[in-house]
Amino acid sequence: SRAGLLIGSNSPRASPPVPLRKPKNKGSMSNRKSIRKSRKSMSRTRSLSPRTREEFRKSRANIVPLLHAHDDSITNPVPTNNNTKKRAQLETSREDRAISDVNVCVSRLLPTKLHEEIAKQLSLQLQASKEEEQSQNRRRDAGGKILPSKYTRPLSIHIEAEFNRKIVIPDPIVMEDPPPNFDPALVAAWRTFEEILFTENQYVRQLAVVITEFREPLERRYRIIPEEDILRIFSNINDLYYISTHLFSLLNEEKAKHKFSSRNVGRCFLQCVDRFSAFLFYCTNQSFAMQTLEAHIASNKRFRNFLEDARLKGQSREDLGGLLIKPFQRICRYVLLLKELAHSMPSEWDTVDTIYEAIGRIDEIVAQANEKKGFMDQEIMLRKIRKMVDLSLEGTHSFIHEADFEDHSKGKQSKRHLFLFNNLILITKKVTKAKHITKHSIPLDCCLMWDQPKEKEKNSFILVRTDSPVKIHMVFISEALKVSIMDRITEVMAGLYGFTGDS
Repeated sequence: SRAGLLIGSNSPRASPPVPLRKPKNKGSMSNRKSIRKSRKSMSRTRSLSPRTREEFRKSRANIVPLLHAHDDSITNPVPTNNNTKKRAQLETSREDRAISDVNVCVSRLLPTKLHEEIAKQLSLQLQASKEEEQSQNRRRDAGGKILPSKYTRPLSIHIEAEFNRKIVIPDPIVMEDPPPNFDPALVAAWRTFEEILFTENQYVRQLAVVITEFREPLERRYRIIPEEDILRIFSNINDLYYISTHLFSLLNEEKAKHKFSSRNVGRCFLQCVDRFSAFLFYCTNQSFAMQTLEAHIASNKRFRNFLEDARLKGQSREDLGGLLIKPFQRICRYVLLLKELAHSMPSEWDTVDTIYEAIGRIDEIVAQANEKKGFMDQEIMLRKIRKMVDLSLEGTHSFIHEADFEDHSKGKQSKRHLFLFNNLILITKKVTKAKHITKHSIPLDCCLMWDQPKEKEKNSFILVRTDSPVKIHMVFISEALKVSIMDRITEVMAGLYGFTGDS
């Protein structure tokens, strides 16, 4: 039959046509990135043992819905209760229970090597969300609106809310001469008042330059350095701008008075002196600000270029480091200008008493600022020295001075570096700029100094340790430096033994 012929025939069966293969679709860029990420994650798991790898895969599949469930239990609102204290206790217990439950579920599902770190991170995230909610409740105003977080900085909530002005660079002013028929005895007082007004205008302009040409571009347009370093460098300089702008406006109001004897400059300062505590915060932070600025200048090329462009294109043409020290210089100059104004005015004027009262108030703030700035400078210098030397400086040390010298002991000439503290002399060998090797550590109560005559060897003295045979022949680059070092060591030793200049 026809079917038999087909079955029994030796001719090859006709094969169906082979379909053409479509070219592989590589997919979009996002697909390719996801494939690469999955391959990387698989390569990480290949380094684990088979059992650990299986536990890891199961944990990834099981922990996600559990964590979402706990997130929902935390974020869902608690039913309202009239008793506020009871509601707060319920929220606290609910969050603590959620944190402990997350720790338990993570520890059960993940391998031992992984669950501790992940549980720690989840607990920190939950705690951070709790603190953020508390911070928002503290920052709610009377209408229930959450204020921006920048208002939580010291003093800003009062100063910015009171003035609430846009920061602009004011126009420059010039010092005016007294009128033609002005009393010659009051010309010095007139010029001092004009100097106070003129220098205050310059100072406000410098603060505005720092904010508008350096700080605001770094915060809003450029992401060159971290936000916390921006805050560390500029601190509360915005507060100082608002204070000085207010003081400048008060001085202008006094200038508008026709009669010179009625200009009460002291009252202007007394109205602002309560806010001068902002200078204390700024001066305390200034050492850290300059250290942070110098570190970024040394290591960040983009930051260096930004500072140079801002300086060349700006109105001040002064570098940022010089502008940042202006507030400390200004508050010190207030006292000098007010004293000069009081001395040049007739003592019988009523306005003189307010000037002296303002001088006393500002003097107290300057003394506190100097004390805090000196303390912070000491802390920064001690931290720097501890990093440089290979000796643990334990105890209470106050850095006083440092200098380079040559050690001519034992017939050799070796370059050395001296650190003088309030109770210790540290002599090191400088390997690099940031690393020193300690050669001698001499307590000041165990040392003597012998001055060397110029005929024998110039610019030198010998330091002897009384409790050991150590003798160091110190040669300095100049006679003035040698005398300065010897005077400082003598002064510190006198204070250590309780001697005074008269004894």
